[in-house]
Formats: sequence, C-alpha cells, structure tokens
Amino acid sequence: MTQINYWSTNMNITINSSTSTKSSQCQPIDKIAFLKTHKTASSTVQSIFFRYGLENQLNFVLPTNSGFIGNHLSDPKLANVSDILTQEPFKSEWLDEQSEQIPWHKSFQKDKKYDIFNLHTIWNKTAVRNLLGNNAMYVTILRHPADQFESMFNYFPKFEKELKMDLQTYIKSLNATGNLHERRVEGYFGLNQQLYDLGLPKQDLFNMELVKAKIKEIENEFDLVLITEKFDESMVLLANELCWPLEYVKSFKLNARKSSTKTKLSEQEQIILENWQQGDLLLYDHFKTIFEKKLKKYGGDSDRMSKDLKTLKDLNQEAKERCIESESDKSHMQEESLNRPWSPDVIAYKVNKNFEDCKILSKTDSDMGVNLAREKQTISWNRYRKFMGQS
Repeated sequence: MTQINYWSTNMNITINSSTSTKSSQCQPIDKIAFLKTHKTASSTVQSIFFRYGLENQLNFVLPTNSGFIGNHLSDPKLANVSDILTQEPFKSEWLDEQSEQIPWHKSFQKDKKYDIFNLHTIWNKTAVRNLLGNNAMYVTILRHPADQFESMFNYFPKFEKELKMDLQTYIKSLNATGNLHERRVEGYFGLNQQLYDLGLPKQDLFNMELVKAKIKEIENEFDLVLITEKFDESMVLLANELCWPLEYVKSFKLNARKSSTKTKLSEQEQIILENWQQGDLLLYDHFKTIFEKKLKKYGGDSDRMSKDLKTLKDLNQEAKERCIESESDKSHMQEESLNRPWSPDVIAYKVNKNFEDCKILSKTDSDMGVNLAREKQTISWNRYRKFMGQS
C-alpha cells in the first residue's frame, strides 16, 4: 500500500482468503469519504471506519473540541451558539479557521494526507475532495423515509419540545397546517432529511424537478449507497468495493433505540409521511434499485452472497460473545464510561476490556469514536513533530 501518514512505515494489510470478497490481487482502499446521514444505522458504519482507520494508523478529518457539536462538522462561528448546527454545506475553510486547535490540519491538507472523512455535515463533495485528494471512495447510507423520520423524531427530544406535539399529532397536522411541513427543528431536522443531509437546500426539498436533478448529482458523486434495510448485504458489498476482508465490516448494532421508545406507525400514518417526503422517497427508491442491481451483479441469488452473509453473521456472533458482557443503558452506566450513550433511549453495552477491538465495536455514541480518534491522532502528531525536531 501507499505510505499512510507522516509517522508510520509502509503497511501491508493481509487479506484473509477465507473472509475476503474480492481477489487477493486487489489493494485495500484507505481513502474513504462517508457521509453520515441521520438515523440510518450510520453510527454502525462510522464505527467500522473508525476501527479500520485506528488499527491502520490512518488520518481522520476531525472537528475540534469546541466549535462543533458532537460529531457534526459545522461552522466554527457557531461555537458559542448552543445547539445550533450548520445550515450550509461543509466548507474546508471551517477547518482552516480552527487550525490552531487542529495542529495537523495545514500539513495534512497541503499534502493530501487525510484518509477518512466519516462525520455528520451537509454534503459538499468539492470541499471533501479538497481534503482527501482525487482517489477516495465515496459512500453513504439511506433508509426508507417514513421509518427514518419516526426514528429521528423520537430520538431527538427537541422535536416535541419545539413543535409542542408528539409524532402522531405531528403527522395528523401535516395535512391540516399550511406550513408545518417546512418547519425544521433547530433549523436543521425535518422532512426529507436525507436529501437535506446530502446538500439539497431546504427551500428546494419539495420541488420535484430540483429533487430529480439532485438525485442525478448524488449518483455521480457516490461510488456506493448502502441501504439500511439490507444492512448485512450492504456490508458485504462495502467489503467487496473496498477490497477488505469481511472481518473488517463486522459490527454491533449501535445507537439503536429500545423497543419501548419506538412508535408503531399505522398504514395511514406511513402514507402521510411518504406523501410529505416524496423527495426522500424518490431518492431512496432510486438508490435501492441501483443497490439491487449491484447485489445481482455480485451474486445476490447465488451461493456467493449466501456464503458471505453466513461468514459475516459468524464473525458478528463471535465478536458479540467475546466482547459483550451485558446490554445496558445510560441510567445504568457510570458517567465516566466511554460506552455511556448520549440518549437514555438507546441500548448500550458493557464490554470485555481485555480486547482492544471491543472498545470501538461497542461505542454507542459516535462522538466517542471522534474523541478516541482525536486522542490517538494527537499522540501520533506530537510524536511526529518530536521526531522532526519541531516544538
């Protein structure tokens, strides 16, 4: 492989032929851009990229400790504005403005030494390419919009607080209230969220001609769009595209809500949400069709996919048995625990601390992965500067 960063030697990643999905002649891809969409199982995918990058000493695009909320890349000018997320597409200049708090940024950007981008933001491929260079693989994940919206509404308590209604009341009110469909909680969260995450301005979310043009643009910009409802198949395709063994895409289900916090939508409620999210529905259906074609090309109806799914299931089960001591939640975990989730409504894990990979596999909140990556990247950067004789 290519030289990965300033302080590591050249590395060869060994492909285990028993779990590889591609020819052993291919080279693992280590330049990856992953747009983390909201409530789509993206935290689990992000964890996979964090684990791979940390194990192979890759360089992450990271927010500073201040100026960003959780693992959202946002405008640093919003640093002192509580709970405000960016309302414009990502700009690499935001990192330039924070270069004192991100000491490696100028060097990594100049020499294109960033390897992995895997954060929430409003998508802007030009800005991401400016950080990673021209050879990255671009990935995101989509979920059926009715299920995605239910999950998002119930996950973020500010929906009910700001809108002053629960989910079912909200759905009933959509057809009766003139501009309710345009409301975005914190100016950010709302209907057609996946298109919004992918960079379509909020004023264009209900203009189907602009939606269609955006979908075509997204198809040109991303190499692989994963589908939440086909998560295991998505992981097999991801491993294949990246020339990774299946071992690298094993996972636990992260940031998943307890069953008691989920709202069972009626058929009519599903229809109403779909009608008001025609943009996201068109987006989802378009890329689900492409995904099914990729599955068929891979061998979705053959023994190849069945064998790989069985292998992945076995890998996940082995990791679960080795790593997870018990399931837990926020109220039953110590505040200093690295696995304590942000939300009281999600399942967390108490893990076996004897295995390093278990720590990343089980981190429920994605900002915990950000913090761990920042810690290790800071140590490596300081080691490099010392080696180079810099203060």
